Amino acid sequence: GKVFLSIRNADKTELVDVAKKLQAAGLELMGTQGTVNYLAQHGVFMDVVKKVHDGSPNVIDMMRRDEVDLIINTPTSKQSRRDGSRIRRAAVDFKVPYITTMQAAIAAAAAIETMKKGEELTIKSINEYHKEMEK
Repeated sequence: GKVFLSIRNADKTELVDVAKKLQAAGLELMGTQGTVNYLAQHGVFMDVVKKVHDGSPNVIDMMRRDEVDLIINTPTSKQSRRDGSRIRRAAVDFKVPYITTMQAAIAAAAAIETMKKGEELTIKSINEYHKEMEK
């Protein structure tokens, strides 16, 4: 599967572990230039995809072609929020899971990692997972 990442600067330190878990689970990563550059500095390499406002091909085009299986996007700027709105709309239209917080991305990466290891997943509240991660 393929995962698209476009993460605001404030979230990028937490993204490194998430990206490494997703790659270790066999998922292919791609993202916008800033996210790709940051992760490359931390040993995670992936393909660059244009921001929506920069034209095609972008993540919406890729969803249209069924080339994206998960989106993790935490926008901040006015332009990236506009892009995020268009990406969310397309994600709903094309039935692509869409994550907008690092807490959810961390939980999703942990769940994917657990499933790939063949371990059993247990159902817990998000607060229970956060307490475990703080230990």
